[in-house]
Amino acid sequence: MARDIYVALGDSITAGYDATHPAHTFVHQFYTVIRRSQLAQRTTVIAQNGWDTQTLQRAVQSAWPKLWDEASAATVLIGGNDLRKLLTRQFLSGAPVSPHLITLTLQKFARDLDILCHFLQTREIPHLILGTLYNPAPNYLPATHAIEELNAIISLVAKRYDMDVADIAAAFSGKEAHLIHGYRFGRIEDLSVPIRRPIHPNDDGHRTIARVLTERLDGSLST
Repeated sequence: MARDIYVALGDSITAGYDATHPAHTFVHQFYTVIRRSQLAQRTTVIAQNGWDTQTLQRAVQSAWPKLWDEASAATVLIGGNDLRKLLTRQFLSGAPVSPHLITLTLQKFARDLDILCHFLQTREIPHLILGTLYNPAPNYLPATHAIEELNAIISLVAKRYDMDVADIAAAFSGKEAHLIHGYRFGRIEDLSVPIRRPIHPNDDGHRTIARVLTERLDGSLST
């Protein structure tokens, strides 16, 4: 059976929130590139707003089994909701951010990501790319430290399962105001409002993610 499906795994970013048109999402743009390279002829998106890593890995394991026999490439962008929910909840409570709770959250993230990546590796998908996460609150020190640790976990798990890493965090660093839809001050207060939180990439942000994924894919194809 031919492998010709690009599978995009993640949360609301992968689902395309705040892109002005489906053609402007990173998923569509990356798929266009790999279709031209004849690596895929179809796309499947397994992603929803609010998903954390555990929810994603459960959705992946319950997906149509033959999907994985036909998958030629997969991207994984996940983890932002794992941290955001904790940091926002603590901020709204008025209590100091608990390093212990952050550590527990990161440990759970590591376990869930490991389960997900082990599943994907055993399906022998030719091209697997994990993306690091950009920080929508770069001016909130606990978020900066937590995102750095989360990205270190992503790199460690990717190495364990011989997957490629697309450093999306580096591409967004210092450019958040230009790449995040509705970006205001880069503080945790911005993410605590019930609607219109400045979290998702704008069209330029989606274009940047697609570029970083393409560069990572090109690098793996040339080695």
